[in-house]
Amino acid sequence: MDSTELIITSLMTLLAAIAAATANIKKSQKSTESAGDPYSLDVETIKGLVQQFAQLQAENDKLRIDNTTLKGEIKLANAQCDLKIKILNDRINELEAHLQMSGIDVSKTIRVNLKGELRKAIDEHLSDLEIRELAFDIGIDYEKFDESAMALGLVEAANRRNLLATLVTELTNRWPRLDWPGL
Repeated sequence: MDSTELIITSLMTLLAAIAAATANIKKSQKSTESAGDPYSLDVETIKGLVQQFAQLQAENDKLRIDNTTLKGEIKLANAQCDLKIKILNDRINELEAHLQMSGIDVSKTIRVNLKGELRKAIDEHLSDLEIRELAFDIGIDYEKFDESAMALGLVEAANRRNLLATLVTELTNRWPRLDWPGL
């Protein structure tokens, strides 16, 4: 059982104990109301409530410990992710340097990949009308686009006019919840 399941189980136990204590109090109140005093509790009921209170406190303490443990695990996982990101960034920089020393222009490779990813994302998420409006708003004549490949036409026209960055910015601003490829 992982930590999250343990906490959920503990919370469920805690809620069940609270419900049982509430039921005992109500039952005790009904029996004492018939005796004439709505606020008096018999000794057995009080002992039961004290025991349930102690159990609730123990569950609460256990949950606090579990919460602290989870926070520590999250910090450790974040530190591990940060280290992996640093290692990957260092490796990317090394590969970029090797490619440049070999005479390969990395920016062109990245731009080709970006154009393909951007076209796919636009094709997947936008209607033809939205593509036309977007093209018009960034100053691209959409009337020359092939009707069967509106996204491709938009990306190619933006690339020819050096507007890819503008296109990505507009996409991100208009549809911020979608995951658009970046430059």
